Amino acid sequence: MLNSLILLGRVSKDPIKNTSGDTTIVNFDIACDNVRKDTNGERGSSFFQVVCFNAVAENVAKSLHKGSKIVVKGYIQQRNFTRKDGSKGVAYEVTADSVEFLDPRPVEEEIPEADVS
Repeated sequence: MLNSLILLGRVSKDPIKNTSGDTTIVNFDIACDNVRKDTNGERGSSFFQVVCFNAVAENVAKSLHKGSKIVVKGYIQQRNFTRKDGSKGVAYEVTADSVEFLDPRPVEEEIPEADVS
């Protein structure tokens, strides 16, 4: 059995960084175009909650913002929780093993060339 996925899309809201002990955790949402078109001929989008940890989380926290185009590689995880009213709930989220940034680096972040004169 294998639980693996790859998502290509844009970050739909700025990542949120948290820490728990020595672990860095970052949560964000990604919007991906649907494969099939609806009855109006439009693709629409699906939104996925993504969580990443430690080194991947640190890199995401520094580099991503709303609108960033990315590829997320990871797996789907089911999480059970209890709401404030006592009812049980289930959430599905993507745990990212890696996040690849597809947008070019902004001009102010480009690495300057060395002066060899």
